[in-house]
Amino acid sequence: MTILKDIYIEFLGKALLTIEHLEILDGDKIAIIGANGSGKTTLLNLISGHFNNFSGVFENKHDFLYLKQIENNNELGNETNYALISKMGGRSV
Repeated sequence: MTILKDIYIEFLGKALLTIEHLEILDGDKIAIIGANGSGKTTLLNLISGHFNNFSGVFENKHDFLYLKQIENNNELGNETNYALISKMGGRSV
């Protein structure tokens, strides 16, 4: 299980990521979807261990693998992405 609670990350006085509470359970399949600049990459860098300058509680009992998405892959749109995630039995965060 991975737990993030009261996470706050800022850079040059600007909040990059705030998370009140998020639990990732064993076996979860999740997708992180959001607009550009909403903190998706920052979250992935945090949970994969590539970012450690934050405040809050981060408990991680697993190794994560983060694969960057292919460039210019925006043709599908959010509705299609949500449908694909649902078919895989996952949830979006």
